[in-house]
Amino acid sequence: MGILAQKRGRNYLPHDIKAKEMAVRRVLEGGWPAKGACSYCHASRASLWRWAKAWGGTASSLAPKSHRPASDHPSKEPARFAEKIAGLLRRNPSDSSIDAWVKAVRRGLPTSYSTCLRIMKRLGGHKPYRTSPKRKRSGRCETPELPGEKWQADVKFVPSECKAPGPEGKFCQYTYLDEATRKRHLHFAAEHSMHEAAVGPAGAIERFGYAPKEIQTGNGSEFTDRGLTKGERKAAGRVRAF
Repeated sequence: MGILAQKRGRNYLPHDIKAKEMAVRRVLEGGWPAKGACSYCHASRASLWRWAKAWGGTASSLAPKSHRPASDHPSKEPARFAEKIAGLLRRNPSDSSIDAWVKAVRRGLPTSYSTCLRIMKRLGGHKPYRTSPKRKRSGRCETPELPGEKWQADVKFVPSECKAPGPEGKFCQYTYLDEATRKRHLHFAAEHSMHEAAVGPAGAIERFGYAPKEIQTGNGSEFTDRGLTKGERKAAGRVRAF
């Protein structure tokens, strides 16, 4: 069996109608496997099944079709579209690119935002929104030098694999750390609540021998009243257990 010769003169449309028809007929009518037909015609499986889908029984159904869009998109008419955008900017000079794009779409010029932004840049040098640069923290954090100036408090759940053999159930570890001395006090409880968070500092004061001036905590419900409803906050008053 010979191999079908191909014309290598162009980089596009390497297969003529004869080659397409031969490949489709061998698969649909001759019972050839797709792999054999692709090898015979030097075509890919995707091309073969695309030809088979377009096959209408005649070779004319496999003729190349025009690549021109079915409708004239506004982006294909830059002069008319640019004129519309310029009119919108003259009437509303403070509009952003998104405002101009939305108004253009509502006025019957459906186009993408990138096309609208590109035309606005050509017209008046419009620049899109820029996010604020991230502020870099210069230097190290200020650490208190004297004990008792500032403490830190946090709570974590103790996983079962971290527990020693014997105790069972749910445990929470409340940690109280002195930033100056790096001493810490651990308070274990079976309850995750503000009551247990308020009991812990008493043990830390007894262990360290001094009380803190300031305690830094998170925004959890065990330290603040963010987890309470408005009615519960009003009933509890401004005094929190912690």
